[in-house]
Amino acid sequence: MTKEQINAFVINALKGFTRSLCLGTRRFSSSVMQDMLCILSLWFQHGKYPDVIHAIEQGLAQIPLDNWLGVLPQLIARIDHPDKPTRALLHTLIMRLGAKHPQALVYPLSVALKNPRGDRKEAAEQLMTGLRQHSTKLIDQAVLVSQELVRVAIL
Repeated sequence: MTKEQINAFVINALKGFTRSLCLGTRRFSSSVMQDMLCILSLWFQHGKYPDVIHAIEQGLAQIPLDNWLGVLPQLIARIDHPDKPTRALLHTLIMRLGAKHPQALVYPLSVALKNPRGDRKEAAEQLMTGLRQHSTKLIDQAVLVSQELVRVAIL
């Protein structure tokens, strides 16, 4: 199979999963979660191709934002994805989530800030800076709590 044929199959699969999620009745049912994970798998395996990224962008506009909360750990785990277009789209999605549900992102991002890997820490700092623009007080308080928990654990 050629790259174009594979991309065509991936794009059709993304459209099908997107349609399924738009029609899903229960936000956290097992089929919705399974479809979300399938989209993530296709996204991070084939997101380096512009036509696939375009299909993902269209899908992100259609899928209800709250559905992404169920796969938030998987999203945070990939904040330092090596492919720039994929990472940029992921950061956009995370920032949209942060604008609506900042409390869901504060703890995972504060943990990522303590990562020794420079690229992961840098990505977490960028996202945290974006969250601060609309949730400054929440972010500051969460960072303080995180620092104090680390300090108490050391003592």
